[in-house]
Amino acid sequence: MLFFKVFRIQRKEILELVFLFFGIIVIGCQKQRTPRALVIGIPADARTLNPLLSTNSIDQDIQEQLFLRLLQEKPELNRFAPELAKRWESGANRRKITFTLRSDVYWSDGVPVTAEDVAFTFRQETNPALGWILQSQKEMIDSVIVVNDTIVTFYYSKYYPYQLTDANEGFIIPAHVLRNLPAEAWKTTLFNKTPVTNGPYRLKKWMRQQAIELEANPNYFRKGFPKIKHVLFKVVSDASVRLSQIKNGEIDILEGVSVRQIGHLKRKLGVHVASFPDMAFGFLGWNERDPLFRSRKIRQALAMAINRKAIIKNIFGDYAIPLNSPVLPQFWAYCDTLRPFPYAPEKASEIFAREGWREVNGSGRLEKNGKPFRFELMTNFGNPARRDLAILIQAELKKIGIDAHIQLYDWSIFLDRFRKGDYQAVLSAWRVSSKLDLRSFWHSESIKNGFNRFFYRNPEVDSLIDRVAKMPDRNQAKKLWWKLQSLIYLDQPVTFLYVPDRVIVYRNCLKKPIFHPLSTYYYLYKWNWNRDAF
Repeated sequence: MLFFKVFRIQRKEILELVFLFFGIIVIGCQKQRTPRALVIGIPADARTLNPLLSTNSIDQDIQEQLFLRLLQEKPELNRFAPELAKRWESGANRRKITFTLRSDVYWSDGVPVTAEDVAFTFRQETNPALGWILQSQKEMIDSVIVVNDTIVTFYYSKYYPYQLTDANEGFIIPAHVLRNLPAEAWKTTLFNKTPVTNGPYRLKKWMRQQAIELEANPNYFRKGFPKIKHVLFKVVSDASVRLSQIKNGEIDILEGVSVRQIGHLKRKLGVHVASFPDMAFGFLGWNERDPLFRSRKIRQALAMAINRKAIIKNIFGDYAIPLNSPVLPQFWAYCDTLRPFPYAPEKASEIFAREGWREVNGSGRLEKNGKPFRFELMTNFGNPARRDLAILIQAELKKIGIDAHIQLYDWSIFLDRFRKGDYQAVLSAWRVSSKLDLRSFWHSESIKNGFNRFFYRNPEVDSLIDRVAKMPDRNQAKKLWWKLQSLIYLDQPVTFLYVPDRVIVYRNCLKKPIFHPLSTYYYLYKWNWNRDAF
């Protein structure tokens, strides 16, 4: 509900009230004396608001505002503060954790949130028929038992360092709404579009391919929050239009601005730029079901044919670093002695020749049995840096006779094709969780329900992933982590490209917002207007 303090109604105010009466909210904080809605620019629409079905960061950023987790993860990661659970304690044998929940948290339909919701969520997260994308992070939790409405206990198969992290992974969903829903109905239930929620905000309106409008949850347990009462996630697929709208005040905050624009934006009055190392990595992925990419030697040669350091510098400037490992440098187990494949196009050509790919009659292109080495390089619209990166990679590969045809897809089509494995090569990036976890990406079991969409298989890698996950001693585990990284890097299921900085642009109407490594909007409920800007 919107409240107005009116001293003198003039024609302008009457027209504004008429617009509000018909449900039209004035947006953009620069053009009005008092704020209406915080406008967040996003490159594509959400696909679902159901946490168990989402597979991308846009969905998850919005769900962060709608649903609670058991705990709130601190910025230093793997350290926690109370949220739905107000306290927790481990058992004497360190194979169980008991959570005591708050008793003043309610679903948006007025039903109290209870321990049964926590247990129900776990059962669905581990339900093979649903295929939750992070199901592997619950593998060492044997059961979740309800003690009473406010007490729930997690039982583990053994002690390991990430017990609390695993318990906290995923948003809590309402048992009373979804309990009787058969697995085959989850993809079509109305809950995916109009969810019952318990977070700082609730859904007000979803205008497909235009905007998702949220309003403050009046029953949110943190009294006095959220500070900003209305939020609009505005879909603007064209990056240049997003940039224009952040400049003129139609958008208040956005991520993913081209680094070429940062200098100009920093000089623009009323606009601020923030950046920090992201929990993400960019990659060029190879579909190993495609005959072109089944050979490890071919994938290694492709890595040698690309001058990664030069093109990353060209596209990202000082806002990204090259990545040589499946583990990000922020993690304790990162192997800093791993030697990257050198930029060596001549050597790459030699490897291709040994694999039967040779230039024919001075054509400048590689052929084998009369067929050229040609493939489609898939990426998505709305990301100029990724498009430019694809063009530079295409040029690098052309030098050694490889024809990479760039194909840009709308976000939803791109995600569908990637998920189904309906591609040859893909240029993308993934955000990772705070848990050091290679299972979701590189274990063969994650081909079916996980992020291993490259169809990568290595039994030794599978075995090491299984072993290190159960090792409580970091010093003992570190040697295995380093070996694991070396094996995956040598296999080159993807060409590891870069770790970007997260670049965030926001207008002066926001009082300096607090950001979090896991999501720009993690602390959105704490943000407030800069009243001096109105």
